[in-house]
Amino acid sequence: MEVDPYEGRLFWIRNRIIETADLSGENFLSSISDASEFVLTMTLDLERQHIYYISYQSRMQSSLFITDYNGLKVQESFNIPNSYPTFSISFFGSQLYLCNNGATKYTLYEMSPGNITGKMFVKAFRVDVLHMKLVHPDVQKSPKIK
Repeated sequence: MEVDPYEGRLFWIRNRIIETADLSGENFLSSISDASEFVLTMTLDLERQHIYYISYQSRMQSSLFITDYNGLKVQESFNIPNSYPTFSISFFGSQLYLCNNGATKYTLYEMSPGNITGKMFVKAFRVDVLHMKLVHPDVQKSPKIK
């Protein structure tokens, strides 16, 4: 589940598609993504109000889709060639971070949404990773105790 606290919107994946509603559960939209897609993971760009999501197509082929909050495609999808299924994606600054599981390790990549072929290796993990989440430095600060 992803939340845009500024717009008061919730987004979640159910039955392989993205759905949304406002924080009260009203104004429900049943399908942000195309029903033919197999959505694995998503993240929000709160500034641009875009949804980035990965759709799995085959054992070695995934695609990145970018839509607005109403499901209108902002950009054509990008195939992520020779990729193992990406199971976690986060957006931070102007970069996307994707984590996938290869044959022997889990790998974290960084890329610009406009340049998928320019993905940059960040880190390989030899441990089981089930989810990745980037947290803004402001949120990481310890709360002040009075």
